[in-house]
Amino acid sequence: MNARIPNGTNDNRSIFLTRAGWASVAVALIGVVGNYVQTSKISADSVAPLESGQKLCTIAESGRWSDGIIVPKSWLVTTCREYADKSKASIYAVGCVRPGHVGIGKFQTLENLAVPPDGDLNCGW
Repeated sequence: MNARIPNGTNDNRSIFLTRAGWASVAVALIGVVGNYVQTSKISADSVAPLESGQKLCTIAESGRWSDGIIVPKSWLVTTCREYADKSKASIYAVGCVRPGHVGIGKFQTLENLAVPPDGDLNCGW
């Protein structure tokens, strides 16, 4: 099946889409839909808005280096501990960032489970 699509010129030339052309269009549309579904999944597990508090995972190698990252809402304290372990850190802590405030719980070794700050600076850990 060929579909005739005018190209907007006045000289009666046309552009034809063959079956292969239509197949390419169909694949492209499927890709767009697939990207939308994937984006929806990502946004459902994304970082929370700053106003409601964002989870913070802080890792360190005592006396040498430290780092803190904002993490997705789905992260657990054990996820932060695993990140610390894979990053070769010896201690870690979980916390929360809100407008004008940062709360970080007490640093723990990888053998212990970190405890998040209390109250508004817990962020659902």
